[in-house]
Amino acid sequence: EAKKIITVSNATKNYVLSLGADPEKVEVLYNGVDVERFRLLPKARISVRKKLGIPQEAIVAVTVRRLVYKNGIDTLLESAKIVIKKNAQVTYLVVGEGPDLDNIKSKVKQLGIEKNFILTGYASDEDLPLYYNAADFSILPSKSGEGLPLVGLEAMACGLPLLTTNVGGTGEIMEEGYGKIIPPDDSEAMATATIDLANSEPAKLKGKLRQVMIERYSWEKNVDKLASIYEEII
Repeated sequence: EAKKIITVSNATKNYVLSLGADPEKVEVLYNGVDVERFRLLPKARISVRKKLGIPQEAIVAVTVRRLVYKNGIDTLLESAKIVIKKNAQVTYLVVGEGPDLDNIKSKVKQLGIEKNFILTGYASDEDLPLYYNAADFSILPSKSGEGLPLVGLEAMACGLPLLTTNVGGTGEIMEEGYGKIIPPDDSEAMATATIDLANSEPAKLKGKLRQVMIERYSWEKNVDKLASIYEEII
């Protein structure tokens, strides 16, 4: 009975259509991101790394997730073992909590990667931008069930290239040259892409990627588009 159905990605749109929605009613409006809160904070890179005991010269890959294996944390762990063996400068910063946290801690110890795989636990909304800015790029290892995760947008708004699986709509907003898209649940592919990103000097992309996010995915742009959709149906 709705006059308009708004979805956050084409992947979500296709799902809605599969349920029988009228194609004429469905419109995609990608999630926006608060570019004022998620921004470049150069000092945070130094302070957060110092606080967590991460060497300033390390290459840091950040993952912000609820810690359940279905979110791809198991794939991240298996790929980390491969990556760290090949490049000991790479350090993983995993931010979040969840029911599998204790199991993940045990797996990290079992793999012998404690020095390069840091679990921060819960992070407040205020601290999230700081953790993003401590990193060089971001990894989103999702296996399924994604519309358009805000954590990917937040990371890119902080200038971080994104390594993501081609699950849901994340790949739809990826800008060529600012990250990599890989199949889900493939630790070898994730390891290869991680090493490539680590060797690509991702810091050079921060300013340009930040500008792309401001121009295309800021809350201001999102609200303008939403208002125009509302105007069509009023």
